[in-house]
Amino acid sequence: ERGYRGLLWVLQQPEQNVLLVGHGGILNYTLNGHANVVLLDGRRQSNTDSESEEARCVTKRFGNCELREFVITGWDSAGYNNGLSNGANQLEPVITLEEVTLSQDLSL
Repeated sequence: ERGYRGLLWVLQQPEQNVLLVGHGGILNYTLNGHANVVLLDGRRQSNTDSESEEARCVTKRFGNCELREFVITGWDSAGYNNGLSNGANQLEPVITLEEVTLSQDLSL
């Protein structure tokens, strides 16, 4: 729940670009295990990519020092694109994370 609340906090910040750093297990649980977090794959393969090379699944656990880029959006229970108001009798906002670039593994 703390990971989800942290993503809600990120949505409330005025910054357009945010770098999040966390343990792979926490990120995996927050991104894949919370009912109000939805992952989408918005990555596009370039023409230079090998046809036999399959793209990594967006739900795969983060590797050591792995970077991923997402666009985050919050949706309230009425479907409005703000996801931040949560008055009484309202469902928790749904957070959509769309991965937008192919990852770069910087493992040494």
